[in-house]
Amino acid sequence: MKAMLKKSRFPSPPLAPVEMHTSTIALMTRESPRENAARKGPPGANQSRAVSLSPGSYDKATRTFQVVLSTGATVKRFGFNEELAIDPAAVDLSRVGLGQVKFLDSHNQGSASAVLGTITSARFEAGRLVGTVELSTSEAARALEPDIASGHLRGVSIGYRVDQWTNVSAGDVETWRADKWALMEASLVAVPADAGALVRSAPSEDDDRGRDMPSAMTARQAMNLIDRADFYGERELAERMVRQGHDEATVMQAVQESRRRAVDVATSIGGPRANLHEEMSRAALGDRSDENHRGRSYMPANAQTLDNPHFVRQSLEDALYARMTGKPPEGAARQFIGAPLSAYDDILAEASGERRSWLSRGHGRWFGGERGMHTTSDFPNLLLGSGNRVLQDQYQVAQSPLLLLGRQRQSADFRPVNVLKVSEAPALEEVKESGEVTYGSRGEEKEAFSVKTFAKIFSLSRQAYTNDDLGAFAEFLQAFGRAAAETEAKQMVALFTVNSGNGANLSDGQPLFTTGRGNKAASGAAIDVTTLSNARKALRETKGLDGVTPIGLTPRYILVGPAYETIAEQVISQIQANQVSNANPFSGKLDVLVEPRFTGNAWRVFADPAQQAIVSYAYLNGRSGPILETREGWTTLGVEFRAVLDFGCGATDWRGAYLNAGA
Repeated sequence: MKAMLKKSRFPSPPLAPVEMHTSTIALMTRESPRENAARKGPPGANQSRAVSLSPGSYDKATRTFQVVLSTGATVKRFGFNEELAIDPAAVDLSRVGLGQVKFLDSHNQGSASAVLGTITSARFEAGRLVGTVELSTSEAARALEPDIASGHLRGVSIGYRVDQWTNVSAGDVETWRADKWALMEASLVAVPADAGALVRSAPSEDDDRGRDMPSAMTARQAMNLIDRADFYGERELAERMVRQGHDEATVMQAVQESRRRAVDVATSIGGPRANLHEEMSRAALGDRSDENHRGRSYMPANAQTLDNPHFVRQSLEDALYARMTGKPPEGAARQFIGAPLSAYDDILAEASGERRSWLSRGHGRWFGGERGMHTTSDFPNLLLGSGNRVLQDQYQVAQSPLLLLGRQRQSADFRPVNVLKVSEAPALEEVKESGEVTYGSRGEEKEAFSVKTFAKIFSLSRQAYTNDDLGAFAEFLQAFGRAAAETEAKQMVALFTVNSGNGANLSDGQPLFTTGRGNKAASGAAIDVTTLSNARKALRETKGLDGVTPIGLTPRYILVGPAYETIAEQVISQIQANQVSNANPFSGKLDVLVEPRFTGNAWRVFADPAQQAIVSYAYLNGRSGPILETREGWTTLGVEFRAVLDFGCGATDWRGAYLNAGA
């Protein structure tokens, strides 16, 4: 089995460039619906609904008034009814406390001049969500203030983000209740509350749940028709014709003619090489594939049933993860734990409603590329998802404790990460009567380091896939996870061990630890109360960049190699002293960190990096740890996997640590 995988040592590769890809997401808004219709799943995340304010509550002195933000009443959307849960467990009001819920003019989120005020507080009263609005001092707010005070403008519409939907349908029309939602904004609108005509305040992810349909065709029929047209790439054409009132036969005829013209154009442009397979042409022009597609069922993406492809995909990924780690499977993954790898693609296809003959089952379509007409096999993505979990498990277990001593910074590219250190502010000076206030200045220093790329490729062969053998694949993932942690550790260790153990050079040309800086003992000694006291004293007396102001560092960690681990633990352990002189002043005040890559007896004491860090590290775009990527092999039968780590570290300050060479 080992021979079926291409082995490689990780991580000692040359640096490799990273390709950056960007994409855009089209956000849609929709007007209020004309009728209810069946839905295909839960609503989108961003919603709005109309409410009202109480003009009698307007306080001219404070320019505030009360508003009922929501009662949770049922609201008709297109294709479903919506309810809001109104209780502290359901509503996230954290943005209110931060002053981030603005009171806008007609949901205008694109202009600062449209901000009329802020929701300063929100509370629950008798099943209602009530808030206080404080108007801003802008010209727009002052212009509308009289109409708000007099009651001429009373309409308010809220915008909110839904994090969890629950289907609570009891009749023919689906009803979805938002059980977890966050208040995002509230707006002053000209029309007061109306449960049947809502203003869309925020773009909705619910981009294809329904459309403005004529009454000649039921909404469910129209949605199914549009979805069938979408199967042939003609969704826009079908939507336009349905709105114009055309019947189903006319719409499908237009869809087929449009596809026929597209096939003719492709053939005329590409010549003989552009000829399409007969089966694909039939599908494009509409035959039995249309019948298969016509019978599709729709459900919420989070429905935990085996006819939901999203749920099945996650369960299969969980089963793969359990097989590779030896951990017991949980939930629905238990029933897939015995399925061979070659069956995964069939399981996913059937969950998606695709019909397969017995002759086509279990033939490793993953390696055959496309599945059906438009989609590719999901199996590589399953391996990618479960493989990344295995990779991260081993990476986190093997991480060096030195990362605890550093401060993580962000790097958007491979240019140097500049760490700017600014001195303490100058002391305030007394200003005599009629005296002049003088300018103060601050010194600064700069250190820099860069993120580098480390990567290796390995492959899973077609034979291993067919033989249902994940053992060697899992071993490679585990080894690569440990190797990624080792890559980071070697770079971090070097920051402390270079220059004969005095550490990396800073921008002043001197290493981290020198007796001249006052952060290194003049002579090496073992760890005891006296030497620890000297280390603590040195940290306490550390001065800032101005060389005058003490920064008052508090020891937090003692870092040792394996040779001093036991001694360090003994020194900081609690002792039941029978006299004051025997008490241990460091008991419970220091945490012992052991770096197995350190040799010798040197030991170091560090302040909390949140107070003062002497090293920094960064990942590219915040992607912590190694990332697994994949592509299907072409010159060889199998799938290639690439483990990539973008990491860099550097010494950034000498203040915050103390070195004793030991004895």
